[in-house]
Amino acid sequence: MPNFKKISIIALILLGIGVIGSVVTFASSDRSAISESEKFSGHDVEKLDIQLDNQKLYVKPSQSDEIIVELEGKGNNPEKERLQAELEGDTLIVKTRERDRKMFRFFDWGDSVTLSIYLPEKEYTAFKVDINNGSINAENIKAKEFIASTDNGKIMIGDILSERVDVESNNGKIELDNVEGELNGKTNNGAISLVTESLDRPIHLASDNGKINVKSSKEPTNVTFDVRVDNGSIDIFGDSDWDTVVGEGENRVKLTTHNGSITVDR
Repeated sequence: MPNFKKISIIALILLGIGVIGSVVTFASSDRSAISESEKFSGHDVEKLDIQLDNQKLYVKPSQSDEIIVELEGKGNNPEKERLQAELEGDTLIVKTRERDRKMFRFFDWGDSVTLSIYLPEKEYTAFKVDINNGSINAENIKAKEFIASTDNGKIMIGDILSERVDVESNNGKIELDNVEGELNGKTNNGAISLVTESLDRPIHLASDNGKINVKSSKEPTNVTFDVRVDNGSIDIFGDSDWDTVVGEGENRVKLTTHNGSITVDR
């Protein structure tokens, strides 16, 4: 009887592997091109709310006064509409239909889709993006409030001018290049890098598992350093014994990681 039970368990495991293999083969061999797009007048939009499920996001400058939203890639059902973009008041809401149909997401497994948004140059009131599984790449954005989060994927933003910037990834590295404004960045698993002209502003960067590397063109003149590491080294402008308060210390620069080094230099 014990041998029969072992054989049954092995048979079930092999059956499961066979089913998974069949699904993977079907999903990868039957994909066709996907291409959808929408256009909106940039004059009508003050806020952007982007909600994605399993796509990469690229946000770039537009060469016109129009906001262009493009969804491209390959999928199992190319005839099905995936892109949902609509204007509610002065807020442009962009999302994929899979986000609202999680029960049927299995049938779209194997899709490889990228969403690109081209924004006219202006100051927006708010820019918000939330992705379940996918990376975020955004550049040249002016917004009073900038919020970006992903459950699984890296975040790369550059040339962002804002009063407040909040970025968070549960699993993925964060790269911040020339991001101005009060800054908060957090990842549970991944490194964080910041390249900036000045540290004289509130900054909070935290990682549960990953190093933090900050490069500043100028040394700070008015900050309080709050730097903590559970397992790793700390180096502030080439010194492991740094000054906690610089100048009046009005701007708090808080850097924390449980497992990894922290480096601040020029």
